[in-house]
Amino acid sequence: MTSRRTCYAVLSAVCLPCIAVAQTPILSEEPLRITITAGRLDNTLAETPAAASVLTDDALHGGRQQLGLDEVLAGVPGVFAVNRYNFAQDLRLSIRGFGARANFGIRGVRILIDGIPATTPDGQSSVDDIDLDSLKRIEIIRGPAGALYGPSSGGVLSLETRQSMTTPYVESSIKRGAYGVDAVRFEGGNTHGNLGYALNVSRFRIAGYRAQSAAERELFNGRIDYDLKNGGELTTTFASLDAPLAQDPGGLTAEQVRADPRQAAPINLRFDTGESVRQQRFGLHTRHPLAGGAELRLSGYFVQRDFANRLPFNMIELDRRFGGVGVEYQRGTQWAGVFGRLLLGVDVDYQSDERRRRANLDGVAGDLRFDQRERVMNSGIFITHEQQLTQQLRLDTGLRYDRLHIAADDRFLNNGDDSDAVSFAHWSPSIALLVQRDSATQLYARIATGFETPTTTELARIDGNGGFNNTLDPATSVNYELGARIMPVPDVHIEAAVFQIDIDDQLIPFEIASSPGRFAFENAGRSRNRGLETALSLGKYTGWGLKLAYTYSDFRFITFTDKNSVALDGNNFPGVPMHLFNLESRYRYSSGVYVVFEARYTGRYYADNLNTVKIASSINSGLRLSYPHFVGGWRVNISGGINNLFDESYYSNVRLNANAGRYFEPAPSRHGYFEFGVSRDF
Repeated sequence: MTSRRTCYAVLSAVCLPCIAVAQTPILSEEPLRITITAGRLDNTLAETPAAASVLTDDALHGGRQQLGLDEVLAGVPGVFAVNRYNFAQDLRLSIRGFGARANFGIRGVRILIDGIPATTPDGQSSVDDIDLDSLKRIEIIRGPAGALYGPSSGGVLSLETRQSMTTPYVESSIKRGAYGVDAVRFEGGNTHGNLGYALNVSRFRIAGYRAQSAAERELFNGRIDYDLKNGGELTTTFASLDAPLAQDPGGLTAEQVRADPRQAAPINLRFDTGESVRQQRFGLHTRHPLAGGAELRLSGYFVQRDFANRLPFNMIELDRRFGGVGVEYQRGTQWAGVFGRLLLGVDVDYQSDERRRRANLDGVAGDLRFDQRERVMNSGIFITHEQQLTQQLRLDTGLRYDRLHIAADDRFLNNGDDSDAVSFAHWSPSIALLVQRDSATQLYARIATGFETPTTTELARIDGNGGFNNTLDPATSVNYELGARIMPVPDVHIEAAVFQIDIDDQLIPFEIASSPGRFAFENAGRSRNRGLETALSLGKYTGWGLKLAYTYSDFRFITFTDKNSVALDGNNFPGVPMHLFNLESRYRYSSGVYVVFEARYTGRYYADNLNTVKIASSINSGLRLSYPHFVGGWRVNISGGINNLFDESYYSNVRLNANAGRYFEPAPSRHGYFEFGVSRDF
């Protein structure tokens, strides 16, 4: 450990002083001038009274391996994303603590893909049908956004894929890496008059660092953009995912990790745990300018997802269909001669699940144990108003009302009819004040609310019968926040935010002892999340550059007595480190060669509500290189990197409140990867 710390110190001493000598061209777009669309009323970053970040270009790509979104989100303050190497459990994404409880999938965060929801009406999200190489930008809004998006909006993650180009283009690449990484992709696009399209096909294989961790998937993504004659636009997106294999090695005990970190849990090997997914997604989004500067936006989407999950003792089959429509109307307003903007909108979403559970007989499907149809209807109406009070002062207000109805039709009647229904309704107000002292300094204060209903999966009864756990209540939250964004000199960007979030009835998971891999939920009474988020960016497009991000998180239960009547008042919320620090030092030569050293410090945190299992702090680092070269009309790009550069022992994921001490999923040791790509514009 001492030698590793010494290596970090030496490398930092070499990299950091070089920042001061950068003398290079300026960026094509200043960070504060970048437009944020996830706030529904388009604003630049400087005009957004909330903690927000935008990732483009090198932040998304730049020689990354692109195994998971956590690679690009590591440098965003307030965001903690893990689980890159377990493709059966999906990304675990937490924004200010929202989503931290999820042992699989993404919870508590609203996700959009090209303006279309990737979050189900009951609040579950997945991003496994997106090719990360095709992303153009990512927007992140941190903190509750219930006034904009309704339930499960503790934060917003908006992904935008690459648009069609003005000239025809093709792009192809192959990737190879340690532990059997094998990926191939092809992308192309063209424009014909007002119509443009971009298509992407990819195949991915990995054997995995641990036993029982192989995965396979094939993706097809497409986007069609059409410029309407009236100045509007129409965007159509579609995606197809075929992931027949995603094995789950399971969590290990501390003793098993010490004996062999690459082993799978014996119970997972016995039952051949893992999942398979097939999904098709279609979305439509259109904008129409109206008289007087008003605008109408319409959207619709439909997703079909067939999912099979093998757990110890149980096999889950889920046929899911969900979709919805949205209508937004916005226009300018005048009050006492001062400009403002008004947004009115309606969202209606529907979800239908056919859920079955069978016995897992050592990897073979057994008798049917559970058969239930679940239906979710969510409707919301919202209003947002931005009012310029003075040249430097703006007041934003918002209000949304949501009603969610969840019904279960029990079709397994051997143990009686357990059909059930629950309904939730909630008002979500917000208010924010933006102070723009000048073009380089913005201050804001924000109070925003949110609520999070249990998903159909989280409403499942502990005894395994049909119907719902009617003791669960939605979690509600109020976020108080102060923030600032400053550009003291060109090419230096500083941001900071301090917040407190008061949460009632937070949803907390615990593993069911009689059914490993299955989790039930309970409410936590009152909780309080306090934190500080800071970020610093230095440097220009070429030459040296530096990015730093630090997050302090003090997330605690205020009053919570768990299902075992144990008082947990004052305990830390598990799954979120108190300290996160990310460093990225980069250099781009005038020839285009791009070199990046990055390091991420993750402070210690707890794996259980009792705070008896501590996860030690760790530093994970990497080195990335990208080398572009032109041969004739073709652009050849060679890139690669080393993950876990100093061979740190750490966990890629921790299973919260797991039984029998099976908390730990060890991360790979030092390993490398390589990519060769060619592209051309015609």
